[in-house]
Amino acid sequence: MRQGRLKRAFTYLESGPVLLVTSRRDGRDDIMTISWHMVMDFIPHLAITTGPWNESYERILAAKECTFFADGELFNRRAAMQQWVPGGCERL
Repeated sequence: MRQGRLKRAFTYLESGPVLLVTSRRDGRDDIMTISWHMVMDFIPHLAITTGPWNESYERILAAKECTFFADGELFNRRAAMQQWVPGGCERL
């Protein structure tokens, strides 16, 4: 794992990666993937979208904490979109 500065954490999330969210309750660990998240401030305030339909939701509410894991590599949006945009991505 590569360590990063907490105040720069939002820069890892703005690209829109899938996050791994871990939680623990009653001695049981849980991990889920989530792509519906957003940065709410430059100080790392993060919002995720989950609810009672997800087992992790109850664990996070009970523990009042969870951990987010994001790939800290810089995301090259142009290269990623190249395969999806017919004729290249000159206008991106």
